[in-house]
Amino acid sequence: IAEGRRGDAVMFNPLYIHAGVGLGKTHLLQAVTWAGNSGNERKVLYLTAEKFMYGFVAALKTQTALAFKEALRGIDVLVIDDLQFLQGKSTQAEFCHTLNALIDAGRQVVIAADRPPSDLENLDDRVSSRLAGGLVVEMGSLGEEQRHG
Repeated sequence: IAEGRRGDAVMFNPLYIHAGVGLGKTHLLQAVTWAGNSGNERKVLYLTAEKFMYGFVAALKTQTALAFKEALRGIDVLVIDDLQFLQGKSTQAEFCHTLNALIDAGRQVVIAADRPPSDLENLDDRVSSRLAGGLVVEMGSLGEEQRHG
């Protein structure tokens, strides 16, 4: 995903990574973002679920919701961290629209959370089924030999 180029076929969409706290999800997502943006060809945007919510709410207040949507849809790879913190009906609906628009346009979406999509109690069923429709990967903790290798 990090080395993909604009126009490449997207294989796993969305890519959903889950693991407990402190196992490296954020590091992995930030590395994908950094590597993706360093190629200069694709625009990769990293947002936490909270930043997505704040951005959407602020855009609604200033009547720039359309600009917010367009900005999100103009990127090649959307990386969302800590999805378990996504709350609110309208924010979830907007997230669902954004997710669908990006996936349907052949753009890559990468998401991380602390548990699988089906276990996110506050998430709308349509959103969790769309998330589960991609590749869902659990990151395990490294064994002793990998940590010190």
